[in-house]
Amino acid sequence: MLQINTPKNSGTQGSEIPRLALTIALCFQSLTFIFATGLSISAMGVQKPQTEFFLINETPLQPGHNGSSAQFASPQSMVAQSLTQGLGSKALSLLNWTFFKQTRAVAFQDYDRRKHFGTWINEPDDDNCQNTRAKVLVRDSVTKVTFKQGKKCEVDRGTWKDPYTRNVYYSSADIQIDHFVPLKNAYQSGAWKWNFYTRCLYANYMGNPIHLISVQGKANMAKSDKSPDQWLPPNPAYRCEYLRNWLIVKLIWRLELTAGESEGIKKALAQHNCPLTGYSIHISDFQNQRNLIQASAQQCAHLKPQ
Repeated sequence: MLQINTPKNSGTQGSEIPRLALTIALCFQSLTFIFATGLSISAMGVQKPQTEFFLINETPLQPGHNGSSAQFASPQSMVAQSLTQGLGSKALSLLNWTFFKQTRAVAFQDYDRRKHFGTWINEPDDDNCQNTRAKVLVRDSVTKVTFKQGKKCEVDRGTWKDPYTRNVYYSSADIQIDHFVPLKNAYQSGAWKWNFYTRCLYANYMGNPIHLISVQGKANMAKSDKSPDQWLPPNPAYRCEYLRNWLIVKLIWRLELTAGESEGIKKALAQHNCPLTGYSIHISDFQNQRNLIQASAQQCAHLKPQ
């Protein structure tokens, strides 16, 4: 198992690498190995008895695939290939999963939001006092927002259309920012292998508009850390899009699907008559996301892990 560990401070002997530069370098190394190889980069793991899980394939379908159908095999070899007509090798199917049944390492540390992912951050290099929550509220409001106490730090009011409930809200007190794939789910499906800086980036990532979204607080609390086999939005018109977005986030961040999760997604797609030909992502969009994540590796470099 390949491991990258943060070196301890060795004093001032010789030429000393600045702490910030070292942190950024480690962030890049972490992201590179997560995406390029899928190998573990942490020693925080213990072996577990054989388990079943899936990863969404990052290999495009071969040219000539007409994308007209999608088929699910047995749970032991579930593979679904679905593309918009004519995309061929220019797209990745969100339903093309590789099945694994093997002994694998799992995190030995119980999930801890603050310890493993940190909190909302206020980037030191931007020109405002808004943290990630405030920035998402500003982005998602369909009207110009107002701020509390005259400062442009905490959002007070705006207009938010919640896709989960299909309701409109005007007070920021009614809104929570949802990590589309919840932090705990991400941690348990692969993020435990990342270093703190990569997890912090995941928790605050705004490079993809579906990664963090503004939703009604009660709906977000009902969702909690549940996967689609355990919870779907109460708005039935949004459920197919919800499943697609869930798979997009899992693919981009190379997160696993559990056997129960994959079976639940399969059933939900059929139950809600979701058009499978839409379950793909253009390979250029996928690559752009990976590049943007790499470019954002230093976003949490100013923080100290707990």
